[in-house]
Amino acid sequence: MTALQNEIANTTGTVVGDKSSLALKAPGYERLMLEREFAEKQLSSAMASLETARTQVQKQQLYLERIAAPGMPDQALLPKRIRGVITVLVAGLVAWGSLSLLISSVREHKS
Repeated sequence: MTALQNEIANTTGTVVGDKSSLALKAPGYERLMLEREFAEKQLSSAMASLETARTQVQKQQLYLERIAAPGMPDQALLPKRIRGVITVLVAGLVAWGSLSLLISSVREHKS
């Protein structure tokens, strides 16, 4: 009878699994495989986001090329203030003189 019970225990152990069988370790392995697949999907998503960000940065990057070195001007060429003031003064005097001669000639011709 004990031999029969031992045989039943051995057969049950191979079918159902005992403490060292792979059937008890399978749920833990399945959980680890699911976590691995999830991590791989997260990694691929992060890599795609990184590539998208890199392409956007490359499109937005501004390239500047210096054509000539900046320099300070030597001396102001225009406007020539003193020359302008003298020109206006001379033109005003000429206009005033011409008008005064014209007015005096009209008065002289009238009398």
